[in-house]
Amino acid sequence: LSGDAGLGKSRLADAVLRAIAGPGERPSRRIVWQCAPYHTATAFHPVAASLAPGTLPALAEDDRAALTALTGRGTLAAAGLTLAQSRHLTLSALGRWVTAQAPPGGAAVLLVEDAHWIDPSTLEALETNLDAWSRARVFVLVTARPGFQNDFGERASLTRLSLGRLDRAGAAALAAAALGGHRLPSDALDAVMAKAEGVPLYVEEIAKAFAASGAIVLRDGSWAVSYTHLT
Repeated sequence: LSGDAGLGKSRLADAVLRAIAGPGERPSRRIVWQCAPYHTATAFHPVAASLAPGTLPALAEDDRAALTALTGRGTLAAAGLTLAQSRHLTLSALGRWVTAQAPPGGAAVLLVEDAHWIDPSTLEALETNLDAWSRARVFVLVTARPGFQNDFGERASLTRLSLGRLDRAGAAALAAAALGGHRLPSDALDAVMAKAEGVPLYVEEIAKAFAASGAIVLRDGSWAVSYTHLT
């Protein structure tokens, strides 16, 4: 799921995950790998943050050792393994760990947020395990800004979605939702469109700011422009 900042990637991802966990749905367990701009060179940083000690016992001993080492609570000292073999073990262990998080009869849901800031090791873990996860009970949702480089390729199990800026009708509907369901007058919507440039986050914030400042007032169930010039 890609789009510029403020277009609603995180909100849409949250809505999808809440729907998956909604009443009547199969049980699921959410895993979040939150990438950060100041950890783009820290290997497996978002992964390590998600590895709770209580989630490891079901794994084989070598897998537990590999993942515990990522958290800083242990070391990977498998005898006779080269550096490349140790890395392969770690990547494979991560794949098995994610798969093992699926509850009985349900699915594991892996959310990778802000992948444009992903470190190379975490990205490699994704690329390495996507095929295995597509055959298991694992749903992966990745959010990123345009320009996110990856080797996911074109898989039958992969769907790419791009978010764009709102048109006038979309902005009008979003502003109305942010203001209790009452639609903006045309002049106020013009001002919102000029300032927000179709970015959903800005549409909401500017509409709310107009209401809070008195630039628009609610009269008889409808918003009306209070000032001659909206600023």
